[in-house]
Amino acid sequence: MAAREAAQHIRLRLRHMAIGVLAVLNRISFEMFHTDFALLLATDPLKAYEALLRYTQGDRRRARLLLHMMLVGVLGRLDELEHALAALEAGDGVFLRRLLEERAGSARLRR
Repeated sequence: MAAREAAQHIRLRLRHMAIGVLAVLNRISFEMFHTDFALLLATDPLKAYEALLRYTQGDRRRARLLLHMMLVGVLGRLDELEHALAALEAGDGVFLRRLLEERAGSARLRR
């Protein structure tokens, strides 16, 4: 349940800020992993990062900016977000997944 709630929040942020990006990321995620991007990010951040890198044609800086945009409202604290993104770029998606799960039930995601 927590992953689905986090995915819904990510989906809403992307729809609000960059609906075209969401459409393309969903297409890539479905091609690669048979699921939509937001749910993939909430359940398997490393695979989502792989899909995002495909979208950005390997541009890690652009991928980081997009992730920052998607997650700043979910995670709230910038230090946690930066730590999670650094871990993700280093090949560890566990920290980000745990943060998303923790935040999924909070009032912050219910806005």
